[in-house]
Amino acid sequence: EELTVEDVLNDCRAGKSAVSPAPTMREEDILNEYAGLLVAKLAEKITALERANRQLEYSEHRFRTILEISVDAIISVDSERKITVWSTGAEHLFGYTKEDVIGQSVELLIPEQERATAKKMMDEMNRKGFVRNWETQRLSKDGQSVDVEMTVTNLGAEIGTAAIVRDISKRKQAEKERQRNFETLQKAFEGTIQAMALTVDRRDPYTAGHQRRVAELAIA
Repeated sequence: EELTVEDVLNDCRAGKSAVSPAPTMREEDILNEYAGLLVAKLAEKITALERANRQLEYSEHRFRTILEISVDAIISVDSERKITVWSTGAEHLFGYTKEDVIGQSVELLIPEQERATAKKMMDEMNRKGFVRNWETQRLSKDGQSVDVEMTVTNLGAEIGTAAIVRDISKRKQAEKERQRNFETLQKAFEGTIQAMALTVDRRDPYTAGHQRRVAELAIA
């Protein structure tokens, strides 16, 4: 309960001093005692407030540092799907500056063909509180699709959602290259088997049917 000067005067007049004054203490002495208590309480509150402010400043500094140095994009969106946080990594990944996107709808990053999937993922996030390692595509400023992996967390109605977005374009390209190499090798292998079967056909027509069947099973 806050203690006011008026309370102090009323206590003194009623003989209810919180500092338990001696019977011979004058009202002025009692007021001085109360003033000392008030100053001490005020100093304590100021110290606590300064400590809280320092902790807040440190947390904000740490958060800003993470936003600046993180290679991955860090994006936060409010309950109206408006972008509120846009990290340096997001600038590098998508090509938009903070000035370009803060306050804009996050829909500008979502390709038309990905919007139905995005809606399902958001429903899952709202149900579970998060979605991890979601592979999808997003649009850069130049209109190009970017392969990304996202982890999205629900931070509550007042804050919205936060997403960590990682560029996986190189990994996807490597996967496509491996698939192309596999298909090329498979075709070469099929061609080799078929050539061997034809050779056998010419040399031994009696076993040609059997050899063709073996060849078909080998490339199946």
